[in-house]
Amino acid sequence: MTALLLTLFLARPARSPVAAGTPRPRLANVPAALGLAVNLPESASVAERQKALEQVRSAGASLFALEVSWPAAEPRPRRYDVASVTRTARLLRQSGAVLHLDLPLVNGRAREVPADLAAFSFDDPKVAVRLGKLLDALGPALADFSTMSLGNEADSYFADKPDELRKFLRLFDGAVAFLRKKAPRLLVGVTTAAPTDSHAPVVEADLHRKSPALFYVYAPFSPAAPFIHRPPETIDRDWNAILAAAAGRPVGFTEVSFSSAPENGSTPEKQADFVRRMLRLAAETERSRLLFARYVPWRDPEPPTVDRQGLPPLPVRGSAMGSRPATPTDSSGRDRKSPFPQSGRPEGTRDEGARRAAFFANRGLVKADGRPKLAWREWTRAATAIP
Repeated sequence: MTALLLTLFLARPARSPVAAGTPRPRLANVPAALGLAVNLPESASVAERQKALEQVRSAGASLFALEVSWPAAEPRPRRYDVASVTRTARLLRQSGAVLHLDLPLVNGRAREVPADLAAFSFDDPKVAVRLGKLLDALGPALADFSTMSLGNEADSYFADKPDELRKFLRLFDGAVAFLRKKAPRLLVGVTTAAPTDSHAPVVEADLHRKSPALFYVYAPFSPAAPFIHRPPETIDRDWNAILAAAAGRPVGFTEVSFSSAPENGSTPEKQADFVRRMLRLAAETERSRLLFARYVPWRDPEPPTVDRQGLPPLPVRGSAMGSRPATPTDSSGRDRKSPFPQSGRPEGTRDEGARRAAFFANRGLVKADGRPKLAWREWTRAATAIP
């Protein structure tokens, strides 16, 4: 993934360069950043990917998310492979982008640490030392990132693991203290389902209790009907409540999604209304409160890539450009072993599986064949292009 981004940014005209030490603008002076996960078929050419990148950039997308898998970044103990992500981050920052880094120690229902650390608890000194060494290796790149998450949908992973949660929080607290010295401008947190949707609210609250920043996945579903969307106007009430409850800490939405399919209680018009409201909230909220909102994905997947169980294909978690590398997760970022999004609840009826499939197949702003939906037209109309 980072190699592809590198190719694209070497090919595109450079924007005004941003030096590594250049102070970022005061967060209170600018609105929230917008991100859009660009997912194209694997067969797409470099030219097609370049065109897609330019499209989303010209439509106002300025936030890019990169993921570093700890096992991939440390293929052998104390041997690090981070040069590609370091250079990609540098080029993205020089283009004027805002960068978010995912280094998930847990990802959905999966624990992501090097194989030789798999048997050790999160609070074992060996794990803390090795994580510190990885962060040292990432040091040059950390200056280019604004935010960093150390877990993805962590409330799902820890929902039934209270003892492991306590151990993880000790490791997390140590990592925050370490990074405060190493990269003082970097805002660190853990990503969970939004508090309005989490099926493990106590765990979600514990994970965020000491986080400098609060990161959430947001797709508003009815609690009584999985994968049936609540009305588009729900986002106004939910996000205002989330921002108020943050009590001064900044919030970032790493994944925001809303289907256009009738199976999810939606229509193309409802999806467009949701996107319009999301863009308005981002434009009207200072970045000191709302860091970014990142819609996932730009494009519906090709029809054959959604299987009959409602699970999206491996391995896209949001983007083939500017987002996630191939990982053992589905395109929502959830481990395939997790039968229910953002929860850990058991899988329901066959109808629920069909609704799940419809959600992942129809949450894009553009159809799989490239035709724009009403939501994409709303995005391009409402979003402010990057100068």
